[in-house]
Amino acid sequence: MPTGLAIVMEFDAVGATKSLNIVVEAQTKAFKRSSDKTAVQISQTIKKFGDADIRRAGKFGVRWTNAFAVNPVSRKDTNTIRMGFTSAIPYALIFEYGGIVKGRPLLWIPLPWNPDQESGPREHSGELFFVARPGKNPLLLDAQSSVPLFVGVPSVTIRPRFHLRQIASNTVRRLAPELYYANLKKEEG
Repeated sequence: MPTGLAIVMEFDAVGATKSLNIVVEAQTKAFKRSSDKTAVQISQTIKKFGDADIRRAGKFGVRWTNAFAVNPVSRKDTNTIRMGFTSAIPYALIFEYGGIVKGRPLLWIPLPWNPDQESGPREHSGELFFVARPGKNPLLLDAQSSVPLFVGVPSVTIRPRFHLRQIASNTVRRLAPELYYANLKKEEG
């Protein structure tokens, strides 16, 4: 005869499986809600620090910060969450990675005294004329005032100015576990 404590349980296997499925399903839903909340919190933090990074990079104003978006994407099949960040400005990526921009044949860079620093020669309201300078880059001058407004260069090298990937990586690594467990605790009551 066995000694010590013995516990014998009898249960209906079908009923137990159903109740176990309900508990697991409830836990899975709590995990999912917690991870979704965490993703939103993380994306808001990345957006905040990303906007600050863009502003610190130089002449990147509200247009650039408004164009920057962080979107958490929850994948139902793997229970993972991806953070995608995008910009509505098509050439913004070069300021994250850096690179060389080549002209076709030239890039026309506005000179410092040009009142419109955001546009090129095509958008200029007045007439421009071309001045070739031997051994130097050509200029485009305003036809009315003869003031040089643009200089033509074959290419420019853009250094990385934004640090958005690093910000996202650091934010997820630093905050995700803490926020997730706090959210899960709230879900479980």
